[in-house]
Amino acid sequence: MIQEWRKQRKDLIKADKSKKKTLRSCARKWPKLEEYVKNWIIDHRKNGIAVSMKMILIEARRLATEMFITDFAGTTLWCERFMRKNGLCMCTETTIAQKLPREYERKII
Repeated sequence: MIQEWRKQRKDLIKADKSKKKTLRSCARKWPKLEEYVKNWIIDHRKNGIAVSMKMILIEARRLATEMFITDFAGTTLWCERFMRKNGLCMCTETTIAQKLPREYERKII
């Protein structure tokens, strides 16, 4: 660990002292793939289509084969990290299952 600090000495001296996680993140392995998947998710959500983790993984694997990326496994752990990095979550819009009758309020009063 100390050897790593010595290698990064110049970067650590220049780094922002107020941040705790300085120089911790690794470079993304497939930035273009992740950008395409993120745009795909956003487009589907704009059109009102719910996107599941399984759908994301299928689309990511399909894009990886189209982009000739051979070392992409497309695991659920990758998907969770990808969504966390991009500020995405698996939330769905909730609605009332049944509509209340028009005379509902009048009957109560």
